[in-house]
Amino acid sequence: MLDPRTKNPAHAQLAHVTRMTALGELAASIAHEINQPLAAIASSGEACRNWLSRPQPDLVEARKALQQIIASAHRASEITRHVWALSRKCDPLRQNESLNDIVSETLSLVRCELAHHQISPKIELGTFNPQVSADRVQLQQVIINLIINACQAMDAVDATQRSLLIRTWVKDNEAMLEVADQGPGIAPEVLPQLFTPFFTTKENGLGMGLCICRSIIDFHAGRIWATSTVGQGSSFLFALPIRAAIEPLGNQT
Repeated sequence: MLDPRTKNPAHAQLAHVTRMTALGELAASIAHEINQPLAAIASSGEACRNWLSRPQPDLVEARKALQQIIASAHRASEITRHVWALSRKCDPLRQNESLNDIVSETLSLVRCELAHHQISPKIELGTFNPQVSADRVQLQQVIINLIINACQAMDAVDATQRSLLIRTWVKDNEAMLEVADQGPGIAPEVLPQLFTPFFTTKENGLGMGLCICRSIIDFHAGRIWATSTVGQGSSFLFALPIRAAIEPLGNQT
């Protein structure tokens, strides 16, 4: 099994390659996400110029337009920061994180990918916001992989029948996440092999995405598994110990 903590450069490179592959699949989505605030900046800038070009400049409206420009610039900066973090090669860094915040941040990167597949996800984030000891980028990598897989699994399903559920909750001192689709499902004999290196059901798949996901969740002292019913869909779930149930951050390696 691959371990994200390993100093083996081949393992680290493979984890990075799978992350970059996921980013490649999201390239159009990310470009659209960045273009939206840039378009808003251009529109607000033109509005500001018009307000200031009046015989009696409207400073109140001009100030509002400038505030919109600043907000849009911050939004574009956040998107590029997230992409940059995912693309970096760096050692895992676990710190106190909100699982709900990680999910929300990840959804901002895959929003257009979901739209491309004509999927409007149902998001259910637990009202109790679980804190976990986690490497944010690594967990984003897992969630992106699960969402992309779910989208692709429903490509053959009529667009009106596609459904994707992403939810978090807490159970028995664990923070839980589920990504459930209504695709064709997975055969029972295939389920045990899903997290095996180089096993894939995709024509051009590397067979490493779910394997890397498992190694990341293992590194976080968690569990990851899948359930499925042929003809009804599949669910991929992982569970992480919440902060109250794990050792202090200073004692972790």
